[in-house]
Amino acid sequence: MAFRKSIMPLLFTLPLIFAITVLSSCAPVEYEVTAEANPAGAGDVTGSGTYQEGDEVTLRAEPEEGYRFDYWAVDGEKVSTEESYKLNVEIDIKVTAHFYEDELHNLITKAVAALNEKNWEEAGSYLDEARDLPGAEDKPILKGADAKNASGEEVLYLLKQGKVVTGEQVLADLERLKDKNEDIIYEFPPYKSLEELRPAEPRVDLLEQEPEELLNWFKDLSRWRTKIQNFPGSLYREKLVLEEGLDVIQARSKQYLERPVALLLPGKWEVGGLIFYYSTPHSPGPLLRDSLFFEPDIKIVNARAEKDKVFISLELKEAFSFAGYDFEPGEQYQLIYDIYRKEDGTFRVGDYAIKDLKTGEVLEQLSISMF
Repeated sequence: MAFRKSIMPLLFTLPLIFAITVLSSCAPVEYEVTAEANPAGAGDVTGSGTYQEGDEVTLRAEPEEGYRFDYWAVDGEKVSTEESYKLNVEIDIKVTAHFYEDELHNLITKAVAALNEKNWEEAGSYLDEARDLPGAEDKPILKGADAKNASGEEVLYLLKQGKVVTGEQVLADLERLKDKNEDIIYEFPPYKSLEELRPAEPRVDLLEQEPEELLNWFKDLSRWRTKIQNFPGSLYREKLVLEEGLDVIQARSKQYLERPVALLLPGKWEVGGLIFYYSTPHSPGPLLRDSLFFEPDIKIVNARAEKDKVFISLELKEAFSFAGYDFEPGEQYQLIYDIYRKEDGTFRVGDYAIKDLKTGEVLEQLSISMF
């Protein structure tokens, strides 16, 4: 009985030990997979963890701004150049994602920051250096530097030289023009500064003035409008003009015209939130300018305003040819301007036509903004 009592506990314990041993031998084997970035912080690497033997694991590498992914390596040996890398877990393993600095991206980032601070020379140097790097030809910021009528080298040269016209400079140059002893714009006689030539405010009651006064106002408008157009082209040749500078000029024309003067701007270059124009804005001629009819050898016949039109009839004293037309002395022509009356008691001038009063033929119908 005693023997029986002593063996009974063993009979219950042995199966339990056996079961535990069998179960332990069937438990899955686990391994550690470690994925890291080199250099540290150059990219976001995912996929690290504890996995069972035989599992398929996908590691992913995403570069941070300013870096590019290069390759995966195990124990210093390159195993993949794809950003996603799959492996079967068989042992504890460390996989390293290698990154390198994106020099092109970093140079462009520095250039944009310099542009926003208006450090033109610094920005130009960064972009000039970036032009020679692989992939530069695909960057819009550098493609745009190859402006019409100019190569990228020329545009960046001007930027590096600081030859950039801002809105502040345009305002300063307009102030300089108030000095009649400093006429920095080429124009036919009489040589008057832009501010001197500026027409009187376009009040509606001006349209009711005598023919001679009405004619003189439109004569001033024609010459001033031509100077506004020539102002950037004459003064800012071989420079980069910021759009804000041209906006200053356009704001002046909007005080008189229904639409601002049209400036032909070769080479628009958008970069870093700024817009540059290369070279010389200029007139799109050879169109028939109304200013040709305001010379001393022209005799006024009549000038009047009717509702939304102004009619100025003129007689030629001498013959001249222009834009394919032959004008004979004694012939009469009429300039017909569209007028837009505003609620504040002013008016704006719109498009106009040139009419041959002898034949009734309209020689040209032109946009006043195109001069």
